[in-house]
Amino acid sequence: MRIAIDLQGIQSEGSRKRGIGRYSFEIINNLLNYHKNNEYILVSNWTMENVRHEFSHQLENNKNISFVEWYSPTPLSFISHKKVNRELAKLLRTYTYNCLHADIILVTSFLEGFSDNCFTEFDFDSLETPIISIFYDLIPLLNPDLYLNLNPEFSKYYSNKLECMRNFDALLAISQSSSDEAIKHLHIDKTKIFNISSACDKAIFNKSINNDHKLKDFFTKVPNFLLYSGAGDPRKNLNNLLKAFSLLPVDYQNKRGRIVISQSD
Repeated sequence: MRIAIDLQGIQSEGSRKRGIGRYSFEIINNLLNYHKNNEYILVSNWTMENVRHEFSHQLENNKNISFVEWYSPTPLSFISHKKVNRELAKLLRTYTYNCLHADIILVTSFLEGFSDNCFTEFDFDSLETPIISIFYDLIPLLNPDLYLNLNPEFSKYYSNKLECMRNFDALLAISQSSSDEAIKHLHIDKTKIFNISSACDKAIFNKSINNDHKLKDFFTKVPNFLLYSGAGDPRKNLNNLLKAFSLLPVDYQNKRGRIVISQSD
């Protein structure tokens, strides 16, 4: 099979260093490394982070993997209000994919492009290739008071993206919950949604890995603490974390020392 993969899930300024970026990179990396009978075309947006070097080993050692870029006038962000640029991008991007003669297109993250030059849309009237997209969640749709009602411009952008998503041939949900959300709230036929799940990178998160001795020394010198690392959105429930900690016995609070909150990018 000849598969064209949209790399913008790892190029996006908002997603590159967060969960979507890591997930996108890992699924691409594993496809390239463990399903070598396919032919892969890695498709990059030239205006964004150049990620060719992240696949340099595969590109050098597997003739079935190639790297191409598509070009368009910029800016392309929704908030730039450059409608002509966005229409040109849609045509040029679609033309590029048609020239690849792929059997299928894999979009790693479709809901990109509100405030940067990521552009993930297609001209469906002229596109000749089936499209599938990884589907993560519908957090803004399910929490409109936090993400949509006070931001009409983003609300319009997000609604347009969800409408476009209904044109895809299939969605690859990262969990059963995500799959259920797409069926219930986007009214997409359940036969077009596949739960491929998410996974843990055991090369990093492995309890058998020996800790560096300097790290061990560090933890013997600092007070006990509870660590939260993640975004600070209200849905992360940090208020209740702090409230719960405050309700613990004073002796236990003193024993644990403090809560450390690390904001992700």
